Amino acid sequence: MEQKKSKTKNKVLILFLVLFLVPFLAFSQSDVLILKSLNVGPYNEAVRGIEKVLPGSASVYNIGGNLQKGREILKEHPGAKVIAAIGWPATDAAVKYGSGRPVVFSMILSEEWPLVQNENATGVFMDVGPQEQLTVLKRAFPDLKSVGVLYNPEKTGPEVENAKTIAQGLGFHLDAVAISSPRQVPQALRKILPHIGALWMVPDSSVLTPDSFMFMNEKMMRYHLPFLVFSSEFVKVGGLFALSPDYFHIGEQTGRMISEVLNGNPISQIPPAYPHHFTLVINMRILRELKLHFPSSMLAAAKRIGE
Repeated sequence: MEQKKSKTKNKVLILFLVLFLVPFLAFSQSDVLILKSLNVGPYNEAVRGIEKVLPGSASVYNIGGNLQKGREILKEHPGAKVIAAIGWPATDAAVKYGSGRPVVFSMILSEEWPLVQNENATGVFMDVGPQEQLTVLKRAFPDLKSVGVLYNPEKTGPEVENAKTIAQGLGFHLDAVAISSPRQVPQALRKILPHIGALWMVPDSSVLTPDSFMFMNEKMMRYHLPFLVFSSEFVKVGGLFALSPDYFHIGEQTGRMISEVLNGNPISQIPPAYPHHFTLVINMRILRELKLHFPSSMLAAAKRIGE
């Protein structure tokens, strides 16, 4: 049991490194510079999506998670009209050291946007929006009356405030508990456990660490409550279900934004967006252990793991 738990924790650690490290148009080779944070599968898929929309028009550089390397690459390519930043810290480098050039980010979490937010940047988040997440939660469990969420108002406050209104429209209450550190997770979760029918996880680094995720997941298992996580990777390590974005389509969505900027549309008029394409992913082993049931139509359309 301890060996299995250790292997699961190692998988979660790798996941957190990726998540929290903190129409055809032809353009010239110098127009688009793509900065990639790391050479990992999800980021590579996003780059492929951009290159499908802008074939042959972009140069790709991997900064290996190094902010200063990103700064050097940007300095070496002053002619690029648009900087496409894949993940964090490539986005951080592009905004800080891009010399005022338009930045179109891809594959950052919505909680990271306030750290680089300015009128010269936009892009596509890697987490699915709260409207879609809470809607699928209500579809899966229509009798829900209250859903819990832990969050830091300084990081995911606007998203959670918006989610409260969404939840009300869907017919349930969002029991949101504000915290500022992962150390507060156990006490905060124990406070709401008697009153909730499910837990929703938002991408908030003030809440999430490998240990805090495992604590929340173990509690949901013990109380036989559904746990909606925000990535298929968390489903693979024990979460019940998620709406998982398609990284290639995120790249395509990002590429279309870049095209708009290159065609003269002011970047300040192109708002950041959540992914348009996503898939419901369900951990069937966890579903069986919790003795819960999904509507058959949702199961039929979902990607199922652990069968």
